[in-house]
Amino acid sequence: RENASPQFAVLGLDTLQPYWNHGFEGAETVDRLLYSSGKDVVAMAVDSRLRLFDVAGMRLRPPFENTPPEITGSALADRNDGHLYYANRERIIRVDPDSGAWETVIEMPMEVGPLAGSPEGALYAGCGVNVYRILFPERYPDTVETPTERP
Repeated sequence: RENASPQFAVLGLDTLQPYWNHGFEGAETVDRLLYSSGKDVVAMAVDSRLRLFDVAGMRLRPPFENTPPEITGSALADRNDGHLYYANRERIIRVDPDSGAWETVIEMPMEVGPLAGSPEGALYAGCGVNVYRILFPERYPDTVETPTERP
């Protein structure tokens, strides 16, 4: 539909009809979806701002009071630690989905595009033609393995 607001919907496989849907009036995009099983939320970018859908409660959570920075990378990530991760230009941002508290985890050598998390706790960040593995041995000191280094 022309001039329609982007929608987020939960479809039933039995009927292919929405069980729940929400239109984002005035927004242009809803994209970069990620399901976080640890928190049972679907994270999404609405006009590059983080929003969360509570799966168990079937409701869209209100925007965070302390709005995290804009999402500039092409993906959201989960490293199985109860937090959400995404790129804001050269920075990787960590967000607590319960409180909205956020912080910069690391500054990468150039702008981050794709980002992926592993259940073992690493992040993988694409910067230009390179892919970096970011290790979090404890709280998360800045430990980056460059493409030429091997463990």
